[in-house]
Amino acid sequence: MSSALTSRKLLIAVAGLLLVTSQLNIKYAKWVGWLPNNASKAVRDPVSQMLNGVSLGIVGEDRTQLVNDDQQSLKEQLALANALNNQLALKNLQLERDLEDFRVISSIVDLSSLRFVQARVADVNYDRASPSLEIDRGSRVGIAPDQAVVVSGNLLGFVSEAGPLRSSVRMINTPKTRLQVRLRLENPPRDRPERLSVSEQGDYFFCDVELDCPIKIGSSAIVADSLFEQANGFVIGRVDEIIEHPSKPLELKRVIVRPVMVLGRQRRVTVLVPVSK
Repeated sequence: MSSALTSRKLLIAVAGLLLVTSQLNIKYAKWVGWLPNNASKAVRDPVSQMLNGVSLGIVGEDRTQLVNDDQQSLKEQLALANALNNQLALKNLQLERDLEDFRVISSIVDLSSLRFVQARVADVNYDRASPSLEIDRGSRVGIAPDQAVVVSGNLLGFVSEAGPLRSSVRMINTPKTRLQVRLRLENPPRDRPERLSVSEQGDYFFCDVELDCPIKIGSSAIVADSLFEQANGFVIGRVDEIIEHPSKPLELKRVIVRPVMVLGRQRRVTVLVPVSK
C-alpha cells in the first residue's frame, strides 16, 4: 500500500510540473505569436484531467486506508477493553473471596490481639518427610516462626522460618505432628478433647476412641491446643470414616479425619500475626 501511494504521489508531482511548464510556454507563445488562442485549453485540459484523476485515486486509497486503520484501531481497543474487564472481574472475585475469608477468620479469633497478613504461595514442597510451602511475605511485615497460617476457617500450617521477604510454612500433615483438637459428639451434644496423629501417607489424621463413643461422620475437628493458641478455633478437618481398630477391635475404634482442603494446592494464605502491645 505505501509503495503504491508513493508512486502515485510522484506521478502527481510530474503532472503538476508538466501543467506549470505547459502554462508558461503557452503564455510566452501567445506573446510572440507562436500558438493560436485555443492552444492553452488544448494543453491544459488533458493535463488537468490526468491530475484530477490521479488525485481522486490517491484520496480514495488514503480514505480506504484510514477507514481500515480506524477499524483495526477499534478492534484493538475493544480487545484491550475486554482484557481489562476480565482482569477486573478476576480481581473482584478475589476480593470477594478475601472478604469472606476475613469474615470467617474474624469470627474465630480476637481481632484486638491479631492482625492478618495475606501472602501468595511461591513454591510447594511435596516431600513426604517435610511437606511445606514458601510464601512471598516475611519478617518485614511482622511474620515470625510458629505463627499460624490459615485459609479461611481452616488451619494449613505454621511458619517454620521467616526471612525478610519470604517465609517457609510447615504444613499440618508433617510426620509426627500431633495436635490437640475438640471433636463434636452427639447425644448429648458436647465437645470431646482428642489428640490427632498424622497417617504415614500424610493424607489424613486419626485418633482412637472407645467403642461406645457417640461420634458421627461429618463432625468437625477444631484446634484447641495450648501450644498453638493462635490456631485455636480453626478446623483441621472432618470425620470421614470410623473403622475397626487395627489391634484392639473389641475395645476401640479408629476415627479418620480428613482435611477439608487439599493441602499444598492453595495460591493465597493468611498469616495470623500478633499485635504488639
